[in-house]
Amino acid sequence: MFSKQLFEIIKEVLDFVEENIYDYIDLNEIVDKTYMSKSSFYVIFKEIFDFTIKDYIRKRRLSLSANELIYKKMSILDLAMKYGYNSSEAYSRAFKKMFGKTPTEYREIGLYTDLFPKIRIEFSKGGKITVKNDMNIDIIIEELKSTKEGYYLDIDIDEFGSINEKYGFKAGDKILETVPKRIKDVLKNENIKTEPVRINGDEFGLIIKNIEKSEVEKISKKIVNSMNESVDFEGEKIKFTISIGIDEFNIGKKEETVLKNGTQAMIEAKKKGKNTYFIK
Repeated sequence: MFSKQLFEIIKEVLDFVEENIYDYIDLNEIVDKTYMSKSSFYVIFKEIFDFTIKDYIRKRRLSLSANELIYKKMSILDLAMKYGYNSSEAYSRAFKKMFGKTPTEYREIGLYTDLFPKIRIEFSKGGKITVKNDMNIDIIIEELKSTKEGYYLDIDIDEFGSINEKYGFKAGDKILETVPKRIKDVLKNENIKTEPVRINGDEFGLIIKNIEKSEVEKISKKIVNSMNESVDFEGEKIKFTISIGIDEFNIGKKEETVLKNGTQAMIEAKKKGKNTYFIK
């Protein structure tokens, strides 16, 4: 068990990395901030997060660059330079290793999945220390605030930890890319203009506006069924399912209540045997 003081030091390191993510980061400067030896810091960081500080910096940069590939018109060479690569070739190799696609292929698909979000360390008044991935829950909250009525879907990958354990984290990343793409395909076929947002490690949020309950159920069923086809990964066919929790909302309902209800409904779907949906 690591002390609160140690986690405060690690938090300062993570904050420093985020503040300097577009600049050259000297690992010796990071180590100096910790008042530890380089070897001790490296061992402790890896023990806490299960990856190295170098991996964290590299994956954060690649994840941020993926966002810009989709939402900005920068050239691949300019992105490579921005995120510390000597050439577009070096950047493309690193990108493909993480995302399973070249930057050009990823841009053509046009679906951003934040595979490696910022890590936050939080301290509660009771002394509890929580390590969280900084996902896109704020996007969902803002959309709820600006939407008069509709349905919120909490979509969770069933037994995702077992997938990582059995096939490895790269296989898990492949599933994380596949799920929102299939959701998006269903929505496109139904002519619904909205997109899933990753809100947790293996969880996505979705807001559908101005729709009847029967239509939400029909779409939810189609989303569940869209996951029936296995994913091919390095010669393995990986089967997976999802569970969906649904909550109706209107302009008078607090955003926190909608999110909580969605989560509770998703848990109920799992209790029903997974691979299904449940309306709160």
